[in-house]
Amino acid sequence: MRPHATKLIEIVEQNARAIAQQWYKNVKINPKTPVYHALPEDKAIEQALSFYSSFLKLFSTDKPFEDAAFAAAIGDVTEPVRTKFGWHVIKLDDTREAQFPEFDSVKAQIIQRQQQMKLQNYQESLRKAAKTDYKFSQ
Repeated sequence: MRPHATKLIEIVEQNARAIAQQWYKNVKINPKTPVYHALPEDKAIEQALSFYSSFLKLFSTDKPFEDAAFAAAIGDVTEPVRTKFGWHVIKLDDTREAQFPEFDSVKAQIIQRQQQMKLQNYQESLRKAAKTDYKFSQ
């Protein structure tokens, strides 16, 4: 079973544009953030979106987080969990079986990847066998 937990970070990612727009409104009028006062709104929002959108990638696989999520029962809210990224509180919403694709649906991708790996290995063998000690006259 795979835990399906509500993470604050996922909520931030799902609402990144609205959060970025509100953030821009706040920093635009804050006297402590003059660097943003002259920045065009679209550029500032894109910077904030980039920052918020990258949140989920930071938290994708962290063992303490996974352990706490797997140990929780549906509906439970965990005690704070410390990971290398900080502290987290997890609410387990649901669990579900991992779904693997049928072989026929990924067969072409597997064949393509094997061909790519074969080509890369061949290219690497050519590089290793190539003479590179040529001396050119000046």
